[in-house]
Amino acid sequence: MVNAALIAVPPFVLALRSTLAASNVVRPPGVSGLPPILTLPLVYILMGLGALAGWRTHVYAVAYAERKSAGWLSVLEPSALGLVIALALLRNGIRTGAVSPQLLAFLGWVALTGLLIGVVLRFTALATMWVVVGTRATGTR
Repeated sequence: MVNAALIAVPPFVLALRSTLAASNVVRPPGVSGLPPILTLPLVYILMGLGALAGWRTHVYAVAYAERKSAGWLSVLEPSALGLVIALALLRNGIRTGAVSPQLLAFLGWVALTGLLIGVVLRFTALATMWVVVGTRATGTR
């Protein structure tokens, strides 16, 4: 639940901020924002990713508590998912042969960012289990 909120809440904050700072709203000079219609796809995508993160966290937490898994595969999943999404977005450029060093650097950045997100989500899940359930590193209560 905590990891789902870590992924799903920021889109709501962004949408709210963008709505309040839209061009048809009176605001102080220098304050800008995206029109709300441009934030909707981001909200939908990140809500889906938040639900996926919550579900996968639950799966790994149960496996961890039952001592079936150490849970480190959960760190690799966001990286793999990020690469799949990036490749899906860039498929037309890749299909036409527009592979460049910048594209490879971008894919490397996506993979590293996914790993960082995975580490944060893993330790958030472990901290939540330690606080709520009392599970320690050995998987016992």
